[in-house]
Amino acid sequence: MNDAFVAINRLLAGGEEIYWLRNPIQAGGQSFSAGAIYITAQDSTVPRLEQLAQEIGLNFMGVESRPSGRALRIEPVRIGLWDEYGGSRTSGWTRWLLEQFEFPY
Repeated sequence: MNDAFVAINRLLAGGEEIYWLRNPIQAGGQSFSAGAIYITAQDSTVPRLEQLAQEIGLNFMGVESRPSGRALRIEPVRIGLWDEYGGSRTSGWTRWLLEQFEFPY
């Protein structure tokens, strides 16, 4: 489940358009609760998703049309870290976490 953050960060870095769905939906005979992720199809999307599926092991499902209901567009985040001279464990741990999930900081 945490690998979804890596996928989202890679897709955002590649210019893909991603939405967080605010309502539950039905797709492909399955139910998805609020919080499901929808990625708008562009020419570059399918090859990127195929690569992510191979590298990370995530599953993706195509849908015929954009889900109805409310959605929040996910934008790349801006994260700044403050550190003191000599370093700090808290800052080091935070930096490590951001790197593991490929958040730019």
